[in-house]
Amino acid sequence: MTHVVRNDSSLNVRRHVSRALSEGILMSLAFGDVPGTSAPGIIDVTVDSEQARSERNEQHNRNVVKVVRKEFGKRIDLRDTVQAEFLQVYISRTC
Repeated sequence: MTHVVRNDSSLNVRRHVSRALSEGILMSLAFGDVPGTSAPGIIDVTVDSEQARSERNEQHNRNVVKVVRKEFGKRIDLRDTVQAEFLQVYISRTC
């Protein structure tokens, strides 16, 4: 997929493949396929202060980042590919 995003001549194809890849990642998070995330459909009905909610959201974000880093650490080929893609996008936008 990343080869298509990087090298396809059609901007439309690159855009749709990128969007599908992003949606796939988000769906994995939503369905709880990523370890360390909460199950979907659980609604917190407790009354908390804004500060408590903010801290809980920050902790959740830290947990997600930790899990993603752990997965990328295991799969060097995936990490290298994603880093190359981000670098390519960065270079293309700065030029």
